[in-house]
Amino acid sequence: MRDFRGATAAQGAADAAPEKVVTVNVSMPPLPAGYYAVHARVKSSGLRIARAGSRPDNFGTIGILPSVQTISASADDARFGMQGTAFVASGIWTNGDPFGPLYGMLGARWLNFMRQWSKLEPNNPGQFTPKLAFDGAARASEADYIVESDLTTLICINGLPQWAIDWPANVPRPAGAMNDQAYAPKDLSQYEAFLEKIGRESAARRSALWQQKKNYYQLQWEPDWHYKGTDEALVAMYKSAWRSLHAGDPDARVMGTGGGVLAKTVETLSRILPLGAGKYLDGIATHAYYVPFGDPNATNLGGKYISPEDGGLIRDMRRLRALMKRYLRPDAKLIQSEWGLDYRSSYRELDPALLALQAAYVIRGHIILLGEGCDTTFFFYLGDYGSLETHGEDGYGLMFNLTLPKPSFGPTHVAPKPVFMAAAAMTRVLEGTSTAGPLSTADGLHAYVFRRGDGFVTAVWASKDTGRSLTLGTGAEKTGIVDFMGNQSVSDSPGGTFVLTPEIYPVYVMTKTMPTLR
Repeated sequence: MRDFRGATAAQGAADAAPEKVVTVNVSMPPLPAGYYAVHARVKSSGLRIARAGSRPDNFGTIGILPSVQTISASADDARFGMQGTAFVASGIWTNGDPFGPLYGMLGARWLNFMRQWSKLEPNNPGQFTPKLAFDGAARASEADYIVESDLTTLICINGLPQWAIDWPANVPRPAGAMNDQAYAPKDLSQYEAFLEKIGRESAARRSALWQQKKNYYQLQWEPDWHYKGTDEALVAMYKSAWRSLHAGDPDARVMGTGGGVLAKTVETLSRILPLGAGKYLDGIATHAYYVPFGDPNATNLGGKYISPEDGGLIRDMRRLRALMKRYLRPDAKLIQSEWGLDYRSSYRELDPALLALQAAYVIRGHIILLGEGCDTTFFFYLGDYGSLETHGEDGYGLMFNLTLPKPSFGPTHVAPKPVFMAAAAMTRVLEGTSTAGPLSTADGLHAYVFRRGDGFVTAVWASKDTGRSLTLGTGAEKTGIVDFMGNQSVSDSPGGTFVLTPEIYPVYVMTKTMPTLR
């Protein structure tokens, strides 16, 4: 049994009878929280563990959750969200709760709730009739399971019906659904009528069932890949959406622009905010991808994988926050509604060393997003999806999908990756916090401070393992540490000074007073 670094955590041997199916009971010593790869081999034949879905052959995986006490947060103030479902509770695809128990294990509270015009009125206006009475008794749909798990929704209303798109007469219209965000609606009154109904239904559902105080609506989904219309039409679309959603739901919070690449969101907002779009935005929702984030044809991990720091995540977050400060009201919420990293290679070519690097980069990215001003950040994606034979978005899952490719989405059997266990540690440490901001560091060292209960937590790491040390003033002779996988310890800090040598894997320094750099 090996930990996420590849170090041996336990080992042993057991006798097995020469039968077709053999069960071996293994006793293990108590293990720290974290990820473990279990390797097994039949000595006489060399037979090893077979591949299962997206998990390679030669090992299985288990995870031990950390015991860190989470600081509770209200539904609206929860800091972590997730994209993706899994039917592990029932073991039957599309049957039962798609969120539990994995959302709870991970510590994710937010999710996307899809209410697209293209799905609800695909053929003509007026097809959709809002539901305005909710008793909360039955548990048969995704919306009901949201209640069961006390989750918070980001209501996604992107996507126009084909009949409603203001498609230019001289521009060919490609087939497929991906053009449903290419242009604004041709009749804004029809758009407003639909969104007013969505607002009324959402307000009624929230009042009867959901714990959140506001409803949050993401109007577009990665328009930087799809939208071809003018900025003026986009602003008019947001004006109509804001007016109609608030008419149906006085507590609506309209979020834009849902861009896929963070730098592109900044570019779009830089153009439309001076045109008055800020009057129709109650907050910003964006994905946080950076381009490129690696070359799949590179011959080494350093070329295949680019870190969030090198990808410009810090730079672009600061540009976005500056725009928000200038054009949006002070209480505008900022939600990062999708970000993660795939392997930059196929499932069949997975380098095991990449699993640990993926965990380091993903956790660092989400800490940066929170530390630079996001109120909430979403993981992407819960379980692996795609195909073993055709290369695509391989490896985005925080968990292996053990039955890939059937089902591809919504796996029924999963196993953790290092990134899942590291994320479970991060959520336990950072949930219920508020952001104090970055400490001024240099030489590839990074530190972000968060207020946690009656104290502080500082997330610290190095962009590259350089051996440089970092000295923090902690104000106490003892300093609490939570490691990358969520294991807690106490270290001496003589004279209120704590010295550590950061690695590429973040650790969390717990202090009673605001830490300082020394």
